[in-house]
Amino acid sequence: MTPEEAAETIAEALTKKLSELMSVPKADVDAAKPMYVLGVDSLVAVEIRSWFSKEIDTGVKVFQILGNKSIFDICIAVAREGRYGRIGEAEQAQS
Repeated sequence: MTPEEAAETIAEALTKKLSELMSVPKADVDAAKPMYVLGVDSLVAVEIRSWFSKEIDTGVKVFQILGNKSIFDICIAVAREGRYGRIGEAEQAQS
């Protein structure tokens, strides 16, 4: 799996998680926009940080989550670190 493919897979899972946390339809979560556009605050950012740690096995700082980077840009940065966690394992199992 390339980092770009991994980033798309991570972004898909993250948009699902954001949809659940923010109680918005998944279709309303635009990965090209920063998370603050959805109303993500510091409490939700901590939850997202925990999700990255648990599901992707990587650390993402709260200020990155609350910053101006798009959801996809954060996912591509994580993927380029080469850590895909459970997301990558699930992808490999399907191959």
